[in-house]
Amino acid sequence: MTASPRRPLAGLKIVVTRPVEQAQSLCDALIAEGAEALKLPLLQIKSQPCDADRLAAALRRAAIAIFVSANAVKELVTQLPRFNTLTPLPAIAAVGSATATAWEAVSGRRIDLLPDAGADSEALLALPALQQVAGKNLLILRGVGGRELLATTLRQRGAEVTIVELYHRAPPELPLPEINWHTVDIITTTSNTILDNLVALTRSDDLALLKKIPLLVVSQRAAVLAAQYHFQHPAIIAPGADNPSIITTLNHWRAENR
Repeated sequence: MTASPRRPLAGLKIVVTRPVEQAQSLCDALIAEGAEALKLPLLQIKSQPCDADRLAAALRRAAIAIFVSANAVKELVTQLPRFNTLTPLPAIAAVGSATATAWEAVSGRRIDLLPDAGADSEALLALPALQQVAGKNLLILRGVGGRELLATTLRQRGAEVTIVELYHRAPPELPLPEINWHTVDIITTTSNTILDNLVALTRSDDLALLKKIPLLVVSQRAAVLAAQYHFQHPAIIAPGADNPSIITTLNHWRAENR
């Protein structure tokens, strides 16, 4: 009998810190690669109701609508279910492949603008279509308290920028699941807020151990934050927050560290 091939992440215990409603798909992907996935939801995403007529008017007026997260896509569909009947719809930009996939799944339309590399405001601002925007109306769909770099830079380039905030981030629901950090091989985080919460909500007597565990992040900004928190290992940076990017990065990391 031929032995079945060993799956790339077999034997690893990996902590998934996404919100509850977003964690399962990544857990399933990790399990398919042979890992044991441990859920530790360190953030909640709550709807931030927006007037539907205002939202529809902003979409009609915009030359480009920029989604900064998959959560923004989800909330648009929830709060404006008739969005796909609006004409004309603007060109659609997404901060990364997870956001692009969310948009294409709900709209049936291909994304128009997507960075080739990176999944943050800097990557979006490097797109040629967002260089010459003087006089154009641009719509940014985001959560409350999002980074101002995108809007500020586009305004400096001469664009008229409208921001619509569709959700807000809330602290995780307590109590959190108990994690035996002695057994964990790697922790995945997909936002700076999640990383902040990881450090803030870990018991003080576990912090030293926590910071010895390799940490996966999805941006250079998060890697800098991890260094500021004095994690022992340089953060492993995935090119995006989508499942394939995370899984591919973990597989490469595992292959290099066997």
